[in-house]
Amino acid sequence: LNSKQRKVLLAGGERAGKSFTSGLYLITRLPGGRLFWIVGPDYELARAEFDYVIDMLSRLGAINVQRDISRPKIGKCSVILKSGHFIETKTADEVMKLAAKAPDGIIMAEAAQHSFMSYLKCVGRLSERRGWLFMSGTFEGSEGWFPELFNEWTSESPSEEFAVFS
Repeated sequence: LNSKQRKVLLAGGERAGKSFTSGLYLITRLPGGRLFWIVGPDYELARAEFDYVIDMLSRLGAINVQRDISRPKIGKCSVILKSGHFIETKTADEVMKLAAKAPDGIIMAEAAQHSFMSYLKCVGRLSERRGWLFMSGTFEGSEGWFPELFNEWTSESPSEEFAVFS
């Protein structure tokens, strides 16, 4: 959680706490921005991270009232905090199309299930504001680029740009 790198890759097995850690990572980064995305391969796969974030923010008293949270059964979720911070879920398909907003940080939920192009689009969206990217996932059922990136990053010397945790 104290990593200073702009790109963080967290790999772990099923039910290992990746979604909780992703949510906690976002909470610790709130002072560094105003707009944050949780991007999943689809809305449902971004929900766990969003729910953890909402639970943590509620416990901190950071959300005014329930009307500031949009959490439909199906589709995009969002929350606006007392501080004005805005957090919303996106799908990988949306990231490919969006061009108007530049988030300060992105959680890439179930990152291994995203396409490599989705990863590149997230990196591109963050470039304007030099935002951070936190990717979490498991190697099972991955698209191939995720374990390759894990291997590449773990074999290189320490970098100010990225970090790997498993």
